[in-house]
Amino acid sequence: MNLQIKNTSDNTSEINLFGEIGESWFSEGITMQSVSDQIKNLASENIILNISSLGGDVNHALAIHDILKTHKAHITAKIIGATASAGTIVALGADSVEMSDNALFLVHNAWTFAAGNAEDMRKVAGDLDTFDSRIVNIYKKKTKKAKSDIEDLMSEEKWITASEAKDFGFVDSVYKPTK
Repeated sequence: MNLQIKNTSDNTSEINLFGEIGESWFSEGITMQSVSDQIKNLASENIILNISSLGGDVNHALAIHDILKTHKAHITAKIIGATASAGTIVALGADSVEMSDNALFLVHNAWTFAAGNAEDMRKVAGDLDTFDSRIVNIYKKKTKKAKSDIEDLMSEEKWITASEAKDFGFVDSVYKPTK
């Protein structure tokens, strides 16, 4: 499983969230159900969420974001490696977000695979617009940036560094990994 939780002290638990968000063809991935099942009974006052995920299913990401937001513990996300797409939505579910100065961050517009007729494609396009508006809303709450600035960055779809992510407002602090 790509989700591991351990208690590091009486007041702190650590969650390692590494890999795909949602179900995949090859494994369960990190689903809304697995996160909910694992953290619902944590009595820790603090949770450290180590995250490195290239993304996955936006539906699972939105749900995990809300599960984290409503948990009673203070949650600190620590972004390591590369975190993108649905992974960024999950990370922003934390109360505070830290990012390794070695890490990378990527946001983009929602996308999907689809089949069907023209009417089906128009519906899918409308659904993608709806998901994009939810993603923009989450990013806007965190960054305090204008909707247009966030939409521009999502359309650009480029990897940004930790300092760029901090400057944009996605992360609260950048840290150097040390022992």
